Amino acid sequence: MNARLMAILMVIGCLGAPAWAQVDPGLILEVQRRAEAGEVEAQFNLGLMHLHGEGVEDDPVAGANWLLRAANRGHNGASYTVALLYLQGHGVAEDWIEAHAWMSVALQGGLDIAAHHLPHVERRMEPEQIEEAGRRAVERLRRIRAESERPDDVPADSE
Repeated sequence: MNARLMAILMVIGCLGAPAWAQVDPGLILEVQRRAEAGEVEAQFNLGLMHLHGEGVEDDPVAGANWLLRAANRGHNGASYTVALLYLQGHGVAEDWIEAHAWMSVALQGGLDIAAHHLPHVERRMEPEQIEEAGRRAVERLRRIRAESERPDDVPADSE
């Protein structure tokens, strides 16, 4: 990522969503290009941009889709954000099992805030729902780890 784009993304991250409105449209196009090329951080940023309607169309479904792409590639912030989207039914159908599963993925990835929220989520779930969420989280973590260990020149569908 070029230094100018990185600096702007860092400032935006510190200032919050309204700063996107002040970003050069060329830089927004660059984030979109990088996200489409598979850069996980760009996918995360583009997802947030769509959720907030900052610099791009306000589109919670598109935002959730970009965040899911990043989460499925191991981005902990995306995993946690996706969990919150499932809790709220924002851009995705409300689904507490999915929320729990993604929050567990974020926690296993080192995002400690998920440990604070998981007990609150579990209080609203049945034991069998928690078990199913655990199974989904384990399977996602397995896929994420396998993907991260795959050489860059081996396509995911070749195995």
